[in-house]
Amino acid sequence: YALSLLARSPEEAITWANSLGDQASILAAREEIAMALPTEEIDRAVKLQLDPVRIARQGWDNSSACLLERWVGHESQAAARWVLGLGPGEARDAGLSTLCSQWLESDPASALGWLESQPSTVLRQEISHLMAQSLMETEESLRAQVLESATPDLRQQLEQQIAAILPPPIQPQETKSQEPAEQEIEDDDEAEEYGNEHIEK
Repeated sequence: YALSLLARSPEEAITWANSLGDQASILAAREEIAMALPTEEIDRAVKLQLDPVRIARQGWDNSSACLLERWVGHESQAAARWVLGLGPGEARDAGLSTLCSQWLESDPASALGWLESQPSTVLRQEISHLMAQSLMETEESLRAQVLESATPDLRQQLEQQIAAILPPPIQPQETKSQEPAEQEIEDDDEAEEYGNEHIEK
């Protein structure tokens, strides 16, 4: 029903959702509307879905992450301000992780510039670690392209963090030499020949 109202008027659909009796029904209807709104209506969708009350009640979920990804692709700076405005906790951590991975994918130069613009050293370390994790999961060629757009100092930092995250390379196992066994066989043959000679004598 929410989508049929949305096809007529977003305002009508939202008014209907807010009129539902219990909080759970209201939040579910608002989520359905938010996910169906087009990118041009991203600000309205954000107000519906990424509402602090909803997040406090239901936590961070896949629909929140999907909407944040859309928001980052449309208005990265606004999405970043919203994420950093969240209080410490699971929602902020998940939101920051989504922000970093999506922003690096859509506009790496802008994402790295935003990272370097952060005044807090602790926050820069947190963000760079998340970006390093995201880069670790990309193809090596794409990772190299992203790192090329970073300043030398930031590139070195990210490369060190990626190296610390990556598992150590598997060392090939050394094959045991067969020479000792072969030598034992030769020694046995010589001993047998020596014994036969003495018997003949």
